[in-house]
Amino acid sequence: MTTPAKRFRIPARMCLLTALGCAGGPSAVEVPEVDPATAAAAAIKTYDANGDGALGPDELANCPAMLAKLAAYDVDQSGSVEQAEIAARLGELFKHNPGATQLNCAVIYQGRPLADAEVVFEPEAYLGGEIQAARGVTDAAGVAAMAIPTEFLPEHLHRLKALHYGTFKVRITHPKIALPSRYNTATELGYETESGNPNVQFVLADK
Repeated sequence: MTTPAKRFRIPARMCLLTALGCAGGPSAVEVPEVDPATAAAAAIKTYDANGDGALGPDELANCPAMLAKLAAYDVDQSGSVEQAEIAARLGELFKHNPGATQLNCAVIYQGRPLADAEVVFEPEAYLGGEIQAARGVTDAAGVAAMAIPTEFLPEHLHRLKALHYGTFKVRITHPKIALPSRYNTATELGYETESGNPNVQFVLADK
């Protein structure tokens, strides 16, 4: 389950990172190139198992980021998402040419913060190859600062942890706890970047 998390302190520098990529110039984060129409067509090709040109509930289960934001995609409230709706949503997501932002990911397990969890935000393949996976390890408070590899950030920002905008499968594992496969290898967890909201929380359970 994904829930908004509001209790974390956010560094003021987050505002700087959110804007990077919009202004351009040598100090900006390089903006990944995503064409909404191409990505939407690729999403349909990937997930439309029955060939009807739209993604129904069962198909959306394989794309948890889209499912988590179903109301934003399914504009006509038909219960399924068509290619044009995906293109429109992605167009909205990327319209300001965002470079990167900061994201704190909280993991709750059995009602308590889970330390030392390994978290991976895996970009949906339909977005193309330029959006990078982000990784983090939760601290004692159960919070991981998600980070793409530093080579995709300007040298003066290498100390900051940043995430590309996009839609992601989220995979959570732990070195000592065998978390259910629905949180990792067969993940049901998804995330779509939310402008102005640098927090996300995942609540895990054994059953």
